[in-house]
Amino acid sequence: MKVEYISQPFPPEGQWLGNQLRALLRGEQGHFDRFIALVAFIKFSGISRLYSALETFRDAGGQSIITAGINHKGTSKQGLQFLREVVDQIFIYYDGSPERRTFHPKIYIFEQKSNRAIVILGSGNLTAGGLFTNYESHIRIELNLSDEPQHDEDRAFFDELLAKCLAFQDTTSPCIQELTDEVFTLLEPVLLDELEGEGESGSGDRTGDEATEPEAEGHTPPHSTGISGLFGRSQLPRAPRPDITLGRRRVAARPGVGAAGSTKTAGAKGHPTPSSATAPPSIGGFWKALSANDVSTTSSPGQIIIPITFRDFFEPLTLTKPPDAGGKGRQWEGSFPVRFTDGTYALTVNARCIVYEPETGHKRPNTECRFTFRNRDILERLRAEDILVFRQSSSTAIMFDVERITPPDPRYSSLRRGGRRYDLLP
Repeated sequence: MKVEYISQPFPPEGQWLGNQLRALLRGEQGHFDRFIALVAFIKFSGISRLYSALETFRDAGGQSIITAGINHKGTSKQGLQFLREVVDQIFIYYDGSPERRTFHPKIYIFEQKSNRAIVILGSGNLTAGGLFTNYESHIRIELNLSDEPQHDEDRAFFDELLAKCLAFQDTTSPCIQELTDEVFTLLEPVLLDELEGEGESGSGDRTGDEATEPEAEGHTPPHSTGISGLFGRSQLPRAPRPDITLGRRRVAARPGVGAAGSTKTAGAKGHPTPSSATAPPSIGGFWKALSANDVSTTSSPGQIIIPITFRDFFEPLTLTKPPDAGGKGRQWEGSFPVRFTDGTYALTVNARCIVYEPETGHKRPNTECRFTFRNRDILERLRAEDILVFRQSSSTAIMFDVERITPPDPRYSSLRRGGRRYDLLP
């Protein structure tokens, strides 16, 4: 038995939980047959950074099974939707007893049957914060499972741990449900929606972990209160960029993953036969209703605030302003051709996107994504409450087809249903 203490977000970055999981899923530390995880919270912010590694593990014949909690809106529907594409099974644990017990473990198990196992026990959830940027602590345990007397203790420890973890996959318990299509539909109203609450100048690529993080609940963050002079800011590395974005059109969940009445075909090693490789992202996009400031010809003329959750549609962007002494104040920029249409009017222009992060101590700390057509004729055609639809172009010469939609168009009321001001394209 080899035991190692690992922590984050301190260097080296390879010890961060997310990078440990990536390496193990990709086979960089040898082949594993099975990956089992028990976590309190799952968010798209975390799954989007493990997605490619989970695909690699799946395509190498590995079986992956996740049990998660849904307490306190700590698990999002987007996190579960995308996780279903790349794992074999997902179980949801919820205890409805009067004591309001929260499902709160964080256990990650990699097993190569009758040979070895790696177990990581700690505090990090399957969220970007838990995987990369939060202050987390973990114990990594390497076990020898070979049938030799000197490894009896390793095997006994693993067998006991595994038995207790597999108990959280037993659907005879009233607290456990496999995440079928039907169960997912029933759970949607109580799951976090990572597209909601992201104001047009929202907090950006949220990497927070717990459901009670300030942005998730609307509390005033400590750095904006009177203690701002008492505590400083770290200058530690950021989380890696996601493998996928919410703008990517989802593929179907794996056969057998939560589909009622589905069956699995066993492969040579007793695992489900890997599905075909995930199709590349389809053409997608988003829309937003314009505010009065977006269409102003005097206040920041031409600058349209894009919900920060859609930033990845504009990548890659170049860092043009480095951070200040407090690790903030950065700016990224990019220019690209777009085709604007408004009825019969059409014009191709070289548009621009800027992602602006305020300096340390700024009274408005939220990162903003700002888009401009850089064309006065287009700006003067726009009115408050118009909808702009940004659709990724199939042409290699154009990045976006941007269409203006106004109330007479039947699509307008359909998109604005429920009072929404922006969303992914259906």
